[in-house]
Amino acid sequence: MLDQSSRQSTTRTLKIALLLLVVSNIATALFSWHAIRAVDREYSDLLERSVPVINDIQTLTAYSAKAMRRTNPVFFVRAVAPGGGDVFALAKDAIEADRLLREALLAKPWLPSTDAKRAEFGASGRAFTQVSNRVLELFAAKR
Repeated sequence: MLDQSSRQSTTRTLKIALLLLVVSNIATALFSWHAIRAVDREYSDLLERSVPVINDIQTLTAYSAKAMRRTNPVFFVRAVAPGGGDVFALAKDAIEADRLLREALLAKPWLPSTDAKRAEFGASGRAFTQVSNRVLELFAAKR
């Protein structure tokens, strides 16, 4: 059987262990809360920057597809587009809308370390505009 001093010592040790357990749980909770808040802020910043850019890229894809359809040589056989209107004017408008949206998109801040991709994106867009305009010039000359 334990004597009185031994029992008090064991009780004291258990109280200290319990206190340390409570303090460590509180510290873990505070650290976890801080870590989760930091991750949440970073994730929110990422979403705030990337979602509008992704939306604009999706819109640009639709504009580019429209410009590609408008410069399809099949439509230049006739001088009038299927819904009415001059095929050359409709094609030029579609190409210009594509170019303007691409330039606006390139002017927006993207994620860091995307300079090489931005340059590639801009160069391919300029090439698309140039080739599309050249196609229009060739068909307009034969009109």
